[in-house]
Amino acid sequence: MSVSREWNSLKAAWVILLLFLAVRVFLSGQFLLTPEEANYWQASQYPLSSGEDHSPVLNGAIRLSTALFGNTETAVRLPAVLALTLAAIYMTLLAANMFSWHTALHVTLISQSILQLNVAALVLSPYSLLLPCWAAVCYHSSQAMHDNRIEQWLFAGFWFGVGLLCQSSMILLLLCLILCFVLIRPFRTCLLYAGPWLAILLSLGVFLSIAILHENISLPTLAGRMNLRHLARDLIPDVSYSLGFMLDQLVLITPFVLLLILAAWLNGGSKRHLCRPDVQFLTYTSFPLFLLYLVFPVFDGNHASWSTTTYITAIVLIAGLHSSTRSSFKGSPNRRWIFALVTAYCITVPLVLKTVYPHLPIPVEINQLQLEASGWDLLGKEMEHSVRLMPSPEETFIFSMEPRIASELAFYMPGNPRAVSLDYRTRKHRRDFLEKELLLAGQDGLGLVSTTAALDQAELLFNRVELERELTLYTHGSDNADRKRTFYVIRGFGFHIR
Repeated sequence: MSVSREWNSLKAAWVILLLFLAVRVFLSGQFLLTPEEANYWQASQYPLSSGEDHSPVLNGAIRLSTALFGNTETAVRLPAVLALTLAAIYMTLLAANMFSWHTALHVTLISQSILQLNVAALVLSPYSLLLPCWAAVCYHSSQAMHDNRIEQWLFAGFWFGVGLLCQSSMILLLLCLILCFVLIRPFRTCLLYAGPWLAILLSLGVFLSIAILHENISLPTLAGRMNLRHLARDLIPDVSYSLGFMLDQLVLITPFVLLLILAAWLNGGSKRHLCRPDVQFLTYTSFPLFLLYLVFPVFDGNHASWSTTTYITAIVLIAGLHSSTRSSFKGSPNRRWIFALVTAYCITVPLVLKTVYPHLPIPVEINQLQLEASGWDLLGKEMEHSVRLMPSPEETFIFSMEPRIASELAFYMPGNPRAVSLDYRTRKHRRDFLEKELLLAGQDGLGLVSTTAALDQAELLFNRVELERELTLYTHGSDNADRKRTFYVIRGFGFHIR
């Protein structure tokens, strides 16, 4: 391939990345925050008020973004949007170094078409910020394994430490890298040099320094994400779980892209490709994770989160093996690749648009994300109206028995008032927050709850509780059926903690 064609591929890759970045920045402000996102936002503004400890990287990113651009949906989600773009840049660079810029261009195209990655970019979570850390470690460690340059090892160590602060599942990548050291012959001598060990020390330094500075950080372990009570049972393979996982992946990754990934893993382990350390590296940093999530039901309920990082190097792998008809990775894409790419966009684009714009006439069934993110602005206005009807509006605090509802109220009520969750009995720092920081004792409160049982709980915390009214929200689906959610506005007089 001529130098000019490689240069054109490089320019096209950057144009595509910037174009999709702009589109996602726009879309991120077109729908309301989910309760989980609102909880992340309130935790970043008032570390104790959410009652939970979140990633310090996530808290810091949201705090910086909202300080620069205000408390808007776009500002809250901007870290996630930028995170996917940075991850895509590292994936593109990895493909360019291993194959060619022609392959890197196709990595850019396919990475923007994966539904699971688009969800991670448009809905903020710790896994959103984990993506660039994971991709950066893969890129820098791959470079370091080839030339053993100390700066590449240090970059890998830095990003690994940041990734640990985002999510403890980052440790799984270390296990994959150890697998590469053991199974890939040219890389077996890497551990004899100082680079990998300095990278480990740097990652621990980054992790521990931030952990010490962040006073309220809770360091979640990998086991903490699992159901320890049933751990022995969950380590036994479950056919029904594996089938459910595969069905989820067919939607999240899109069917034909997933088939290409499975085929690439099989080809990557064949004798024809065992002579290529790069192909082995991409296989060993993706396939073991997929196998882990597929076989063991320990990760049940977290398919869309845990498995996202699995496909970072898998996408580079399929681009290298399937996007070209030549062994030099510089030929024209084959028909299978084009078909997978087109169908991926045909599936992902309508699903994303339907989630962002639920009233569009797109025949897609209403999803849980769309249901969770609707109606909070209306509830915020209703609560603001109810506050003015309280005997002492200026001394009335906003509350809920659920932290995520409290966070939604704090975000969508005019002025972003501080809202609290009163489930202090099961939340770290809850009693200290209510008694010492807000000094709520004796004040009146206006609350929003989603169950009648919460009314009984509120009666334990106030001298007197009144049900003001019932609010019903309807979310209209493409099947002309409405999903109904009911909330209760309650007044509490004379707050106390027993």
